[in-house]
This record gives sequence, structure tokens and C-alpha cells, in this order.
Amino acid sequence: MGQKYTLIIGVEKYQDKSIPSVPFAEADAKGFSKALALHNFSINTKMLLNSHATKTTVESKLRQICSLLAPEDEFVFFYAGHGFTENDHNYITCFDSQFGDLIKTSISLQAMTCPPKRSPVLMLDWKLR
Repeated sequence: MGQKYTLIIGVEKYQDKSIPSVPFAEADAKGFSKALALHNFSINTKMLLNSHATKTTVESKLRQICSLLAPEDEFVFFYAGHGFTENDHNYITCFDSQFGDLIKTSISLQAMTCPPKRSPVLMLDWKLR
């Protein structure tokens, strides 16, 4: 049995006020964390809420976790916030995403893999624009 890793993100309010808030995103992230703790996921859990969920921080945490994963490990990624699709790519927004430059300031789900290991299990709770 391998290690269990979790990255939980909840973005309820955005730096750019042009992006509407997502009611209950923080509560959803905290609730999901509590549910996972019942299944021994609490040791290697990282949670980023609101202003802590910048694009740089989220990408850094993903790289850190992916570098630790062994083939027998489990990785669950949970996101509550805004998401969108553009040119057949799905994106999640971050606290510092900018409405006028969403693609460059958000994270592509297609880029969220941990090669050569397996990709994370994704749990998304997002509102499409």
C-alpha cells in the first residue's frame, strides 16, 4: 500500500473583481478535506484557499507532489472555483487569474499530469463561465 496525497483548492473570491465570487467554494474544500481525513488522507494533504491559491503556488504544489509519487501511491486533486473551456482545453482559475487574460493566468487541466507516473484523480466542483 502506497502513500496518499491530496491537493485541495477552494477559490471563492478572486483578486480581479471582474470574476464573480463562487459561494461555498471554501466550505466545499474544507468539507472535502474532512471527508478524506476519514480515509487516512490527512497526512499528506495540502489545502490552498482563496489568496493562497495563486497560479504559481498551485503549479508549484502540483510539481512537488508529482515528484514524490511512486507508482503505488494515490493522488487526489479537488478544486472548487470557476472553470472554463477554450479551444478544446479545460482550465481552472486561480485567485490571481485575470478576466482579460484567462488562458495565460489559469491552469490547463490537460497539463496536470505527473509523467511518467499516472495522472491524479480529479474531483472538480466548478462553475463554468
